[in-house]
Amino acid sequence: MAPLHICTMMPDPEWNMNPQSTQVSFPYGGDMAIYYTKWWRPGDTITVHFLGGNAYVRTMVEHYARLWLEHANLQLDFVQNSDAYIRISFKTGGSWSYVGTNCRKVNKNDSTMNFGWFTDQTRAEEFSETVLHDFGHVLGCVHEHQNPAAEKVVKWNKPAVYTYYKNEVGWPKDKVDRNVIDFYARDKTQHSSFDPKSIMLYEIPVGLTIDGYSTSPNQVLSETDKAFIAGTYP
Repeated sequence: MAPLHICTMMPDPEWNMNPQSTQVSFPYGGDMAIYYTKWWRPGDTITVHFLGGNAYVRTMVEHYARLWLEHANLQLDFVQNSDAYIRISFKTGGSWSYVGTNCRKVNKNDSTMNFGWFTDQTRAEEFSETVLHDFGHVLGCVHEHQNPAAEKVVKWNKPAVYTYYKNEVGWPKDKVDRNVIDFYARDKTQHSSFDPKSIMLYEIPVGLTIDGYSTSPNQVLSETDKAFIAGTYP
């Protein structure tokens, strides 16, 4: 069985957990969710710099990242200057990204995004799924399964979820909570109804919900992803 490849969202100090609620007090909302205080301004140019990676991998990352721009009034400028908003490393391990303008808080010597498994043998579908997801985070999008609207659809079997992610990727309980189970607060996200086709959704395997609900892997932008990001960045 192929190893589970999964992208994580780097936490922000402003996102405070509320253990007394089924929601977290994450930094409002119906199919996709975006953390509205982390938006860029429509028309902004987001500079991007590669910290490593060979020419093929860089070309594939840039290609799939630019697909978002077909639907958003933003620009991506891939530059040689390391003083860029988005600094992409390729360190072995997981893939992750900061959300939206949180990248401005990161030390200039550190990366703001990492792709931990890309090689010359990586399939195009894997590049598409991973790059679109993580550049969705760059544009301010958060995980679709944590969309406040998902709470009525995705009813997690928590013990099964904790076991699954511990066995597959070694995640402790708090990391599973932050990236999978906890829902964002409605007053901190702009969201639509839950979209099972969103690129920002983790696949939900059979057995991880109490009612058998499951989804398939998403590797392209859904129609809702396109419409939502176009409305966010007109």
